[in-house]
Amino acid sequence: MITNLGLGDMTDSKFDRKYVDLVIQRFLDRTYEPDGKGGLFTIEHCPYDLRTVEIWYQLCWYLDKLI
Repeated sequence: MITNLGLGDMTDSKFDRKYVDLVIQRFLDRTYEPDGKGGLFTIEHCPYDLRTVEIWYQLCWYLDKLI
């Protein structure tokens, strides 16, 4: 989830508070991509706009795609 948010490369030596704040705000405002890229879960070929779906459903659909 951290990597999908775009924070996977963030280490103590590379920490950028402004960037982290922007990423968190993007997540909270749900301004990520419709397939979830930039949010917690990316689901390719998802028939739904994940910006309008509860996180719980996103998680369940993501886990279903792993199987």
